[in-house]
Amino acid sequence: RVRIEVDDQRAVALASLLPPPDVYINSARKKEFRSVSNAVDGAVDLNEYKIENVLELVNEILSYIKCQQYIYVAFRDLIMWNSAYQFDILVPTFFVNYLPTYVQPSLETKARYISLSKVTVPLPIDSFVVFICSIALVENPALLPSYFFFFCGWALITVLNWRRNHPNPWYRTLSFQESLRCLVTGE
Repeated sequence: RVRIEVDDQRAVALASLLPPPDVYINSARKKEFRSVSNAVDGAVDLNEYKIENVLELVNEILSYIKCQQYIYVAFRDLIMWNSAYQFDILVPTFFVNYLPTYVQPSLETKARYISLSKVTVPLPIDSFVVFICSIALVENPALLPSYFFFFCGWALITVLNWRRNHPNPWYRTLSFQESLRCLVTGE
């Protein structure tokens, strides 16, 4: 693993928008040059049209079928209205006894707030969005192109949320808000 410590996050984010600079590597012998060029470009030029290269790219696409189980789980959670997001709200203390058991606050929360209690409420926002969009799409099919692009962005944000909540810290990424803050403020 490589770890790079950067002082200016904004400069790194802006540098990713530009094409990489040309780097020239000189070597004294032809054997060293081949070794370096294979390390940089790869042993096989995938841009060259050969049936082997096409099959290699098809095999790469077929290797993504390993993600099929995650797609099934996400689709099941969407259809069955399972909660993906949890929100904390403050409610008056006398309401706490009438809430369902899965929304009950902890004892610490009850002791901390005398007049208000913090309650965690699970909401299936993804299912709400799909339900409302599907109703609108049935009523007005001309919205199909705009909904297609909306759901492409929604899928990207969902994958980002899944990667942010990954149990392995090496697979976690910055959230959209953190990336935007780095780009705007440089912090």
